[in-house]
Amino acid sequence: MLEDGVARFKEIIEAGGKGSNQWYHVTVTEGRNRLVRRMFESQRCQVSRLMRIRFGTILLPKGLREGHCLELTAEEVRELKTLGSAIIK
Repeated sequence: MLEDGVARFKEIIEAGGKGSNQWYHVTVTEGRNRLVRRMFESQRCQVSRLMRIRFGTILLPKGLREGHCLELTAEEVRELKTLGSAIIK
């Protein structure tokens, strides 16, 4: 439970590391402000770094730097539109 309501991970997978330097791949289905960080901190887990690796169905390339963009294919645009219209309903 967070101050703005219930929050949960759709999926959480251990992704490596040891001791206090562990990595996880997590999936959330909503975009509240700093949600992932706040969820970990509510469980007394310190977050030192977050990296977005996917947005909806689009996997982001590892070399995509902060502030840069990626041109989507027509198919990727269709997928995001479908996803968006399903969320709005």
